[in-house]
Amino acid sequence: GTSFSTPIVAGIAALMRSVNANLTPAELSARLASSATPFPANTTGLPVCPSNDATTGECACPPSGQCGSGMANALAAVTAAERPIAAVAIGSGGALDASVSAPSCGRTIMGYAWAAGTGVTVSSTSGPTVTASGTGTLTLTVTDSSGATDVATITLVGGVATTTAPSSAGTATSACPSALAVNVAAPTVAVAFSPSSVGENAVSTLTITFSNSNPFALTQAAIDYTLPANLTIASSPQTTTSCTGGQISATYTSTNIAILGAVIPAKGGCNVVIPVESATAGTYTVSIAANALSTAPAGGNTAAASGNLTVNAPSHGGGAFSWPDLLIGAGLVVLIRPRRLRGRGR
Repeated sequence: GTSFSTPIVAGIAALMRSVNANLTPAELSARLASSATPFPANTTGLPVCPSNDATTGECACPPSGQCGSGMANALAAVTAAERPIAAVAIGSGGALDASVSAPSCGRTIMGYAWAAGTGVTVSSTSGPTVTASGTGTLTLTVTDSSGATDVATITLVGGVATTTAPSSAGTATSACPSALAVNVAAPTVAVAFSPSSVGENAVSTLTITFSNSNPFALTQAAIDYTLPANLTIASSPQTTTSCTGGQISATYTSTNIAILGAVIPAKGGCNVVIPVESATAGTYTVSIAANALSTAPAGGNTAAASGNLTVNAPSHGGGAFSWPDLLIGAGLVVLIRPRRLRGRGR
């Protein structure tokens, strides 16, 4: 198949298994093929595959063979999967036991019908067990509680039986697939500043990290966060993200960080790195609330995360002198002026 048809057929196979987990891969494949819809008639005069139209590359599939069994039909395939599985256990002396047949999930076996061909003698035409003799074919039809049937053919040669039917088809219980327990861990978020203390208008790097402990990637990751007042995104260096994704869209304004459609890798993480600065001294807390980050398969972060940046004012900043400053300054004047006077006297 193609990259388009393969996931469709795989999905149909999963649906078939969901109604009859007793089907073996070979049995499932056979029922999938037998339930296919025939290819449409070639009413437009297209070349028959493998020949194709020189301009469009198109060709018409013949009724069978060249293009496979036909077009996959999900409803028909699931209906086929719901049929019982006719099975025959062959014993000695021509003993045949069909009680090893199995219904699909939620159904029961209601009847067994044996039809002997020419040259074959059978002890009964109904019931799960019979004894057969002779040379020829014997047909078993198993009917379930919904009226669906499956057929098995037994070949006898001198009273020795062989069949392509399975010797056991499972049970009514095993026909229902076990519930799958999928434990999905929520993503986590971490916030860090480097350095965590800077001066006014000095740049610090804010790193917001998204982590994923699951053995599968988290897709459609998104977050939208606005920085605290007076904390802005610096124009340099450039804001970057290591998160990938075919549909990723990352936007940044002077105060807002927004990522949409990102992918957080399996058993790994990615981040967004933002240069920030402030002209106003103070302590700034970047706090990412629970569920601020969202993902498609694992939901949002269940725990909040935060980090602090301290912006320090200049040590004096042009303000009033302190008493120690004045005393030191006065001492310098006293020390310097006598030297100047001696120099003038000379």
